[in-house]
Amino acid sequence: MSETTPPPAAPAPAGNGDRADAVYRFTAQQVLKLQRDRDQSGSGGSRAVALLARLRRVATAEPGTDPGVWDATLDGAPGSPSDGRISEPTREERAIHLALAMYATAQQGVADAAHAQGAGLGTAVQQLERLRPGAGDSGRSPVRRRFDALATATDLPELAVHLRGLVTQMRGTTARLDYARLASDLFWYQVPGRAGSVRRTWARDFYALRGQDDRSASAAPTNDTTSKEN
Repeated sequence: MSETTPPPAAPAPAGNGDRADAVYRFTAQQVLKLQRDRDQSGSGGSRAVALLARLRRVATAEPGTDPGVWDATLDGAPGSPSDGRISEPTREERAIHLALAMYATAQQGVADAAHAQGAGLGTAVQQLERLRPGAGDSGRSPVRRRFDALATATDLPELAVHLRGLVTQMRGTTARLDYARLASDLFWYQVPGRAGSVRRTWARDFYALRGQDDRSASAAPTNDTTSKEN
């Protein structure tokens, strides 16, 4: 009897860390491509501007529902099943779709790049609050109240509404955000048991920038003339 060669073992599924890294890399690639294409003259630039407009319109829609944005959100995206066994959007698809839609929202009518590598959401919100500090009756600025609402959102659609509000306020200001890092955060937000970790990262980034300013202010020399002898 001849021995039967066993079929090759199926590759082990990627861990969440690898999946989040893939989301980050893909989103960074797409954002940089959109920025580059938008700045082109002629038909290339016009197509990029039209694609950004479509991305803004589908910010709260399900990934994959508008074929006009498939080239940006699905073509080559990590985590997209090719065997048809999964009909619902994957975590990767939801994270990439929302992050690119937010980038398109921030870039609307803005000449400079809205994307800044390394700028986390908490840092960007802290920058925005400095630019728009007006506190209401609660003692918190409208920016901070929106940030609090985002942090207490119970699901991704609710989070998306508040995120869109914050990014819209960033438009036209010097507050900048890393949209690839945002996509990675949005992926982790969907992993069971990890939403709290994402919120803590946003909070730490928010207060870290404020803490740096406080330390700088305390270290700055004062111009106190009362101690000088006449």
